[in-house]
Amino acid sequence: MLVLFLVVLATRKPAPDVPAAAAAAVFPAIYLGVPIALAAVIRDAWAARPLLLGLLVVWISTPRSSTQVEVGRRRLAPTISPKKSVEGAIGGFVAGVAP
Repeated sequence: MLVLFLVVLATRKPAPDVPAAAAAAVFPAIYLGVPIALAAVIRDAWAARPLLLGLLVVWISTPRSSTQVEVGRRRLAPTISPKKSVEGAIGGFVAGVAP
């Protein structure tokens, strides 16, 4: 589907709003479909434990948001995301690796 989308955009001159509308139609299917399909593949190939471990690591590393607000002094990328800090990134990494 993605290849067909790119071929149509490359061979024809679309109206100015068509690429944005096409991307808005295709992106949600990819954004939701790929992770769900990968979760199913992981569960079928290796059972539920690795899948649950991945979800657990993401869930446990959420304290990084409180770390970056409370402790964070050095901003990681202030123009992109002003509240992200180096200390928050380290805190999230430590919380994710600790279990």
